[in-house]
Amino acid sequence: MIRQAKEWAFACVILAVAAAPLQALCPPGFTCDCKVTTPSVPAGSAWGTVYNPSFENGFTSGVGNNWTGTYGHFVSNPTFSDSTARATNGTHSQRIDIPECAQYYTSQRVGIYQQIYVVPGQNYTVSADVYMQLDQGESYSGENMIANVGLDPYGDTNIHEGSVKWSSDQGDKNAWRTVTVSTTAVFEVMTVYVDAMRKWPGFGNGRIWVDNVVISGPIPTNPPSPPEEEPPDPDADVPETTGSELAGNGSFEGSWSNGLASGWSSWSTAGTGYWKQSTRIGKVGAGKYDYGEADTVVNMNPKTALTMQMGDADYWGSRPNMIDTVIVGRLYIDHLMGTYLTNPTYYGRVHADNCWTEQQYHPRIDCWQGSNEPGWGDTEWTNVLAFEKAFAERCHELGMKAITLNISVGSPGNIWKMLEADDLLAVSDYVGYHSYGGPNDQLMINNATYDPPCDYSLRWRKYVDMYRDRGWRMPPVIYTEGTTYHGWHGVFTADQIRDDLIAFGAYMNEDTWCTGLTLFVAGGTGVWENWNIRGAGDIATACGTWNANNPSEATAGLYSQQFGAGQVHPTTLSEMQNPNAAFTGGIKQQITGLGAGNMYLLDLDFRHEFRGYQPQASFYTGIDLTGQTSNPNAGTIAWSPDIISTEEAVHEIWERTWRTFTATGSTASIWIKAAQTVSNPAYRISIDRVSVKQVASPPTAPAISLSPTTLSPSCAQGNNATSQTFTVTNSGIGTLSYTISDNQTWLSCSPTSGTSTGETDTITVSYSTSGLSAGTYNATITVSDP
Repeated sequence: MIRQAKEWAFACVILAVAAAPLQALCPPGFTCDCKVTTPSVPAGSAWGTVYNPSFENGFTSGVGNNWTGTYGHFVSNPTFSDSTARATNGTHSQRIDIPECAQYYTSQRVGIYQQIYVVPGQNYTVSADVYMQLDQGESYSGENMIANVGLDPYGDTNIHEGSVKWSSDQGDKNAWRTVTVSTTAVFEVMTVYVDAMRKWPGFGNGRIWVDNVVISGPIPTNPPSPPEEEPPDPDADVPETTGSELAGNGSFEGSWSNGLASGWSSWSTAGTGYWKQSTRIGKVGAGKYDYGEADTVVNMNPKTALTMQMGDADYWGSRPNMIDTVIVGRLYIDHLMGTYLTNPTYYGRVHADNCWTEQQYHPRIDCWQGSNEPGWGDTEWTNVLAFEKAFAERCHELGMKAITLNISVGSPGNIWKMLEADDLLAVSDYVGYHSYGGPNDQLMINNATYDPPCDYSLRWRKYVDMYRDRGWRMPPVIYTEGTTYHGWHGVFTADQIRDDLIAFGAYMNEDTWCTGLTLFVAGGTGVWENWNIRGAGDIATACGTWNANNPSEATAGLYSQQFGAGQVHPTTLSEMQNPNAAFTGGIKQQITGLGAGNMYLLDLDFRHEFRGYQPQASFYTGIDLTGQTSNPNAGTIAWSPDIISTEEAVHEIWERTWRTFTATGSTASIWIKAAQTVSNPAYRISIDRVSVKQVASPPTAPAISLSPTTLSPSCAQGNNATSQTFTVTNSGIGTLSYTISDNQTWLSCSPTSGTSTGETDTITVSYSTSGLSAGTYNATITVSDP
């Protein structure tokens, strides 16, 4: 991607794939995968204008040809029709009959739209004639119904999306009025809307006539870009297996001794490490804002907890069930943000320094919160991003971790504003979101009738999808607030809140990129008391039981094997400042029952964590076809490349990795290794779901395997993007002789050919982008076996 100022585009050097989140437990009538597809120019769209602007070219099902009818969730059966009763340009107009609102909380729009092809970065103006009627009179113009024309510069088709730039409200009834709006296109597609909005129940039925839609602006000269391709499943290349499981205790559920699960042995070659059983903590956690509630949080067995009273961290760190909890510290700066955003880079660093002062007294706090529910208007959003990035980078200089944004539920109202946060999220350790239910249904998951979970509690799924489709880094999310939209005391029972939290927990467990929730609130006075779970039924203890039985620290059963060096959750200043984490070691196991000449799949889940300076650890899997387990330095061990680096694995997120091997005898050994040569940061690796099974249909020839399968370079205009790498491996048999080619002059690969009998080759991709204009550039690198 080449970026200049506010011009955004999305480039992908294609080698292959990525996947959408899973969907389960979704309330009836909604979808919960929250997939987001970047708008593209529909086939046959008008170039720089609209088709059928005066509705003289016919209607289909009551809607003008080339237009689409649309309306909000709470509008009941609006009617679209061809009208010859009144018009301003010709003899036809679009009529829309709109019943009065059944729901008073949210104003509801009804209208028509058309997507057109435009030039990104250029300004467009649209106008339309509108005529409105209401069955009952208003005490002032626009009291109950208004008309607007709108332009969505991102080309979205959600009439309630915050990206739409609307005209000034037109409230006059029983007369033709012209409404106009202008905006600058961001993508190649722009959506033109004309609508009416009903504000409140009552006033009877209403109707609007639309005519003479006129748009002005540059007309594109080149054909539009093709639609975004849907990335396939990243696990699509994992071979099918057959036969019995050959790895012993791959889910680490057996007995344990000296921190090791039965069937596994430890090994090390440098430094001092540790091996331990994971703790049974889960993603339904809580935030404590006032005094006296610390044990409510303890009872939840939480993976995540938040506090504004820093002494809580010291107490929680002493609780055996919270030794691995990620504790968020929040210094209250809400009242200072007006000042901080006047010089965001300076004050972002000041805030980090203030957190560092507290960190010396409370080393158990794992990460520090930046802003809280910032605004997302253009100027404020730019300053917020600058503040948060300066805060995160200063935290890293000091050896701390930062959780940034912590945006309010439903924000940004324009989902595409999150694309402007890529530089921030590239350096953030965590990102925060407030995962409340919607204003009408209130609960996060259960009872959803009017408020789509993907717009509220599950909204972060949209942002993950947007970023992963582009190959951008998305840090793990912590839902730093969440529960009902309004205070639930006196509205819902404690049982309903408990059940909703557990239902949301199931969604968080599906989302490996989610670290956990710190619900609002387990410790709050005043108006906060309306959300307080302290002493409310069995919410805390029931969530604690659910967390223990559905732990975040394992992917197959209740436990995972952990090993590392230093304390990733230190309780003393010495542990925090001197982790002594230069260590190389891991776990190993001999596999028996293999058949010489057969191919086998080694498949496992891993996760890495750190505390201190930014991550330095490497992670590898090894196969020794001799079956020896005595010498970790043996030349017979075929090690993978560093998986953390090549797969761009992000800390705290469970990842899948796999490889194949062909047995030469009845035994082989598997080696799992982590390595770090510096003493800071502390680090830890978690391993689960280790499997060794025979490949059902092994290849009969060499096979090309690439990692990663997409590259997404970006830079400012005038610069060359930083070089990147990918690897080529022969996952088949025999010798792979490959060549590499590309289809663009602004990149090059080195080397451009090679051979592999199973070892991994690293290919460097260099970019010559300094002469390119701001925009989108796509390339395909082809690795072939001639």
